[in-house]
Amino acid sequence: MAADTYPAGSAIQRVAIIVASMPPGGKERVVFHLATGLAARGIKPLVVCLEERGEFGERLADQGVAVEALGSRWGWDFVAIGRLARLLRGFRPDIINVHDRASLPYAFAANRLSIRAPLVVSCHGLLFQDLSHPRHVERLAMRDVRRVTAVSAEAAREYARLLAWSDPVDIVLNGVPMMPREPDLGRAVREELGLPPQMFVFLAVGNVVPEKGYEDLLDAAARLRGASAGQFIILVAGSQANKEYWQRLAAQCEHPGLGKHVRFLGQRRDTPALYATADAFVLPSRKEGLPMVLLEAMAAGLPCVATAVGGVPDAVEHGHDAMLVPPACPEDLAKAMLDLMGNPQARQKLGALARHRVETTYSVAHMVAGYLNVYGCVAGESAGGRDAGAMITHIGPRVLMLGPLPPSVGGMETVLENLQGSSLARQCQLTVLNNGKTTPEGRPFVAGAAAQAGLAGHIAANILRHRPQLVHIHTCSGFTFWRDTVHLAVARLLWRRVIWHIHGGKFEEFLASLGSVRRRLARAALQSAAAVVVLGEDWVARLEPFAPGATWRIVANGVPLPRDDNRSSEGTFAALSLANLEPGKGPRDLVSAVALAQRNGFAGEVLLAGRETEPGQKDDLLKHIAACGCDGLVRFLGVVTGPDKEAAFRRANCFVLPSYAEGLPMAMLEAMAHGLPVIVTRVGAIPEVVTDGVEGFLIEPGDVAALADRLLRLASDADLRSRMGLAARRRVEAGYSLDRMVEGILAVYREILGQESR
Repeated sequence: MAADTYPAGSAIQRVAIIVASMPPGGKERVVFHLATGLAARGIKPLVVCLEERGEFGERLADQGVAVEALGSRWGWDFVAIGRLARLLRGFRPDIINVHDRASLPYAFAANRLSIRAPLVVSCHGLLFQDLSHPRHVERLAMRDVRRVTAVSAEAAREYARLLAWSDPVDIVLNGVPMMPREPDLGRAVREELGLPPQMFVFLAVGNVVPEKGYEDLLDAAARLRGASAGQFIILVAGSQANKEYWQRLAAQCEHPGLGKHVRFLGQRRDTPALYATADAFVLPSRKEGLPMVLLEAMAAGLPCVATAVGGVPDAVEHGHDAMLVPPACPEDLAKAMLDLMGNPQARQKLGALARHRVETTYSVAHMVAGYLNVYGCVAGESAGGRDAGAMITHIGPRVLMLGPLPPSVGGMETVLENLQGSSLARQCQLTVLNNGKTTPEGRPFVAGAAAQAGLAGHIAANILRHRPQLVHIHTCSGFTFWRDTVHLAVARLLWRRVIWHIHGGKFEEFLASLGSVRRRLARAALQSAAAVVVLGEDWVARLEPFAPGATWRIVANGVPLPRDDNRSSEGTFAALSLANLEPGKGPRDLVSAVALAQRNGFAGEVLLAGRETEPGQKDDLLKHIAACGCDGLVRFLGVVTGPDKEAAFRRANCFVLPSYAEGLPMAMLEAMAHGLPVIVTRVGAIPEVVTDGVEGFLIEPGDVAALADRLLRLASDADLRSRMGLAARRRVEAGYSLDRMVEGILAVYREILGQESR
């Protein structure tokens, strides 16, 4: 958005910006650039600090911007409210822009006592905010708020929930000035710190607080040292704001040899010189909004390694203008840092593209124009209409999503967990509720009924609280569907549109088994929804006869894409089966196939990772293994999740799922994303994903001989495994990534709500 999108001669001439204080920090940088940017456009700003001016307040005053400090302390300071009311009465702003929660009640009270100007609340990072408990005084103050802005979709969602704000939130991206690379400044800092020219310098900027994840950075430094990465040092610039945390880090630095690779510089005012000193920038945070220091490093042309938290994944593209790693994962952080150290061409390319991203999207001009457009909309509302030409990005629809969540294990649980951590949660105001089984097996009927009634009441309370536009229910066959039908009825009684999302391979069988009365109830439940989402074309053809009046939509499952595995062809061949131990998943067929393959020279092993759905299933398999004479070839891993599941995928050379019924198995997609060839049956939507002989092999359910043959072929041909594994990874990247699934779900949401794709 160009800076000249805001019309000249606007009614906005004076803006009061209210903030608690202006010490060094990301939010304070935003206020500094916003105030100076407004002044440069001929709009008069007044910055009011409830407490002290702070460093950035002093810098604003030096540039001729009016800054007032009230000297208030925590708690209700009625003298400060009176002083703020007098300032507002004298200044007569067209807009009051509040930039933190602490200032909101003060601005609300003082505005009521003075001129009653339109209020805009701007929400920044999540770093220092306790968002677990709403404050009633803040929600009271929100009654006078006209618009809410946020720096990222995640911040928008969290603050909207906290402040009970049900209208759209305007996303105004942070902006920073461009920073020229000045080699002389960099050389001067190296000389000051005693760093030789050949020393590789990583820079991290941010206060020393737990949310910044510096313990992960220290762990990564130890791994780099162990990897013989060469000469490197990590400079950390930021105040020691949390003494207890700093002491823990200092103790961690006492690890032999680590201290010489990490240096905490304390608070520095010469960050441009530090950016000029560094070879790369690293952001190890566990929690962020849209960090200004990352944008500043990008503006300085530094290649960056950052954790995928808050608004960071929206600001940069992994592998294009930055390297993104999961939070709290020192191993991945160290690997990305090591990759940058060893590849000067990649550093140069990342730095250039990062700088270009700031110039085109995250400049101060773009940010100021965004705030001006929000102010213009508010002024238009005050005059009886909105500025239809304002270019403002809104966070997406309000959605309540229901489904089972971990610690339960299964494909549907994996889908819910993935969506909860995906970009869907950043593009919607998404609330996820666990409606899975939480009471123990064998509970009395009365206890179970009470639990279900309580769950329905909990869902109703959340609908009333969050006022979602859509209720998205993930379901499967059996009792789960009938329980979810009650939840659908609750949502419909509260006038909410509902989406069914059907999982599992037995849903057609379930519907076919129903008597006439229950089949009519199921048809009515499906047809009453705004849409019924299934996993593939085949499922529409099979299920539509049971509910011909339903609105059927296809959204294939998707999985996150892990880093490419450098899989070795050496060692014992291992085939992984990740599924429950129930007969329908074909574990007995797999054991029989292993026994047959053994007689033809198979010397690998099969890893069975899954749980019993009925008592005795594992014992039956053990007896079958003993009877087949392949005790040493089959290993039980039990239930694997998180790092254990990742380790299982890395250990395996292929994936096997000889099921008799499936929807679109998440475990298969996860295996393909890890570059594993697959041996799977022609059931459900699997043939829509896997082409026989390309990404793996398709066999018929129960064909033990074919299964044994395919195991032997993969075990004996490393080149075949490599080709199929690469094809499997590319197939998931092209059509079954988590991002593609999110796109499909958003398309359904927009269709139902009548929104245009943006």
